Amino acid sequence: MVPKAKKGKETVLLCQDCGRILHQFFENKDLKNKLNTIELIRASPKMKNWIAWISKKSNSFGVCMARKK
Repeated sequence: MVPKAKKGKETVLLCQDCGRILHQFFENKDLKNKLNTIELIRASPKMKNWIAWISKKSNSFGVCMARKK
């Protein structure tokens, strides 16, 4: 996976919350060069903490949790 801004063609759909936090945590160059798979992104400490935090929220919290069922 490479960000569209870096001429990537393959995309992964993310909710607004997760997409925003992904780009807040990582620059496009890092997503292109170092974190170019879902597994690598999920394994990063920042994303592990985010996933653990948001998974504890109720279904009324954010877009991601509204779709979690």
